[in-house]
Amino acid sequence: MGVEKQQTEWEKLHPWKQWELHVGTRERLNELCQDLIPFIESLMSEFYFNRYSGPSDAFLKLGLLNPSVALQEKILSKARSCGAEVKESTPDLRDMEGMVIDDIKKLSTQTALHLLGPKMTMNQSTYFLHFLMNALGYMYDEELDVYLNAMFSVRFLRRG
Repeated sequence: MGVEKQQTEWEKLHPWKQWELHVGTRERLNELCQDLIPFIESLMSEFYFNRYSGPSDAFLKLGLLNPSVALQEKILSKARSCGAEVKESTPDLRDMEGMVIDDIKKLSTQTALHLLGPKMTMNQSTYFLHFLMNALGYMYDEELDVYLNAMFSVRFLRRG
């Protein structure tokens, strides 16, 4: 049995760990998600993932909340066995009006995995987002502002 490494003060305050799992193509990215996400879910509940793809690469950004070294190695070993090149990355700990960005990513992941199930169609997603905005208390003009902000963010990040 190995000895667990002591957490630094920074790690205690910022418990997210993040990696990029590069696989090259969208097809391989989808395969990685099909194999890896259920595996992670069987081990822990506090995580997120985001898919990124472009003309020359596709990768999964994976965040784990306060994983033990053993758990983190088990998950990364599984990713490698699925053909992923693992690169350590920096968690997104920016404050977004009282919430850490990585906590928002986790909430989105958990909502998608546990409430929504398989990928929705474009029209289903549109209605889901519309009714979600309504349930959250947004009026039509505020809802439009949310969509415009999201559109700008996605376009800006895609080019960045």
